[in-house]
Amino acid sequence: MRNGIHALALITAAGLLVVSAVATADDYPQGCVDCHRISEKGSGLRYEGDFRIQPLLAQTGHRWLKKIKTVPNDCTKCHSDDSDLPLATIVHLVHFEKPEANVYTTEFGGKCANCHAMDAPAGEALVKSGPKNW
Repeated sequence: MRNGIHALALITAAGLLVVSAVATADDYPQGCVDCHRISEKGSGLRYEGDFRIQPLLAQTGHRWLKKIKTVPNDCTKCHSDDSDLPLATIVHLVHFEKPEANVYTTEFGGKCANCHAMDAPAGEALVKSGPKNW
């Protein structure tokens, strides 16, 4: 009887691990570039248009990003934590400004895990990065 209970406990624990792994699948493993893309009609999202980073920044007068290869890692060459415009400050302000009308909060839930990976053993939140898509 005792072996049966132990076996049941192991099977249950293994099942929970599988469910947990499935439940925590990362929909945005490359952070910025997984959300900042062209959204076409029929994509299931309420918005349509070109939301890639370069075209959005061009609308603000930002210079062309020809040397950027990995987003947002390469952006910190100009927007380091020590700069006048740190990337973290800019990104958080833009993504959380007017949450009721902001696509990041209304469509993507404003979740930290969309942009950040968690390194539990080190106790750190890391910024996800991926190849540019423009």
